[in-house]
Amino acid sequence: MQFPEKIIKGKDTVVVGPNGSRILRKKYETIDFKNYNKATRKLLSYFFPRDILASSSLSGRQSPAFLDAKKPLKQK
Repeated sequence: MQFPEKIIKGKDTVVVGPNGSRILRKKYETIDFKNYNKATRKLLSYFFPRDILASSSLSGRQSPAFLDAKKPLKQK
């Protein structure tokens, strides 16, 4: 899979990734890309609900994405 070399910024949205996922430009500009771990978690949080991110990880371990979250996960 080949990823685009640049991110396409429109007036109100930013297209990220090879499948044309869009995020509001205001939200995208709040992400600090100097820390790639935090940037990745923040970006993913705009595309996926908290319960999915809290229960999913590549390593199989509990996700650290919401350890500092102020509100608890919704119960199923």
